[in-house]
Amino acid sequence: MKAFRIAYFSAMALCLLGGMANGIRGYYLAFFILFFLLLCAGILSLWTVSSFAYMQFLERDKGFRGETIRLKLSIHNDRPFPFTAMRMRVEAVSREDDREELFSLLPQKQAEFEYEIPLRHRGEHLLGLTLLTITDGFGLLPIRFDMRRLAYYKMRPLLVYPRVLPLSPKAAPGGDEKQAAAQNLRAVPFGENLFSSRPYRAGDALKRVNWKLSMRLKKPFTKEYDAPLRGHAYFFLHNAAPGGAESPLDFADLFTESVASLAAQALRGGRDVSILSSGGFRPLELRSGSALTPLLEHLAKLPFDSAGELGPLLAEHAQAFGSQNAVYLVSARADEALLAALRRFFPGGGAALLLIGGQRPPISSLPPGLALCRLHAGADLAAALSEVLQ
Repeated sequence: MKAFRIAYFSAMALCLLGGMANGIRGYYLAFFILFFLLLCAGILSLWTVSSFAYMQFLERDKGFRGETIRLKLSIHNDRPFPFTAMRMRVEAVSREDDREELFSLLPQKQAEFEYEIPLRHRGEHLLGLTLLTITDGFGLLPIRFDMRRLAYYKMRPLLVYPRVLPLSPKAAPGGDEKQAAAQNLRAVPFGENLFSSRPYRAGDALKRVNWKLSMRLKKPFTKEYDAPLRGHAYFFLHNAAPGGAESPLDFADLFTESVASLAAQALRGGRDVSILSSGGFRPLELRSGSALTPLLEHLAKLPFDSAGELGPLLAEHAQAFGSQNAVYLVSARADEALLAALRRFFPGGGAALLLIGGQRPPISSLPPGLALCRLHAGADLAAALSEVLQ
């Protein structure tokens, strides 16, 4: 098409110059014939632009990363004349999934398209028709315009949630009966903690009989359970995308899925959850056992343009750090400012540091007892997070 346009406009120029130089009418006649065809092509393209109608429908406006969603798009010709060739571009969640279609429409016809769009990245996205190129049958005057510049045109919004991975909490190490009656509590399958043992009473369930103690003391004893102490889970997020070759979208996916999985496990375990970010993005407070939707929406909309540091945020909430509370710090790097804050607020450990794609700092620079987890693309995320689950 491009070569044809060059030849066509070159012929027009030669005919005009030949007529002006020689005064021969044939040159002028050829020039005006070519000009008339060009004018008709332009009018037909402009008429197509002003006449076509479209409809686009998104299956739903929310989904989880890793799912697919259907987008339906139809172009209608309700006029008694055919439309010229049209090329349209449809944007998806990821650039690699964008589509292009080339078609033309006869009178009273429509072209329908349906796409399965993978949800590759969490966040807020706009899907649908973007660029439209309309040209005549010879390709002389292509008209290309961006549909997003039209006041009445709206793309379809889509909110993609981060995935929530199932984690495997580690049971507390068990001890003997004296330890169980004191400070070391043993995790049991039905979600309570072994508190002590007492003599058997009629009606006690057999599954709660302490057989080991009963055999040793020659007298039946029953296990007594106490509800475990429930604290608070704090998440301090340094939501700044790292520089370098790592994709910002992949980094944001790994970051938010780590926080979503740990926070969901905390909520299911009976903890209240606080999500706090260094960039001033609105904090989120969730009560134990609450629905995950507010958490997922918060993380789906979390921006990664923060220039702040975690130190001031930790200082603001230092009074909340205690043995019953879980503290997670999530960052792309462990610079000297963050390491200094860790040594100040967690001198004996009691927190977990999640490095998303960052370099592992020297062990000597970390407070003793601090849990460290370095996450990167391709790692077993669920297994790594289970190791630092508090």
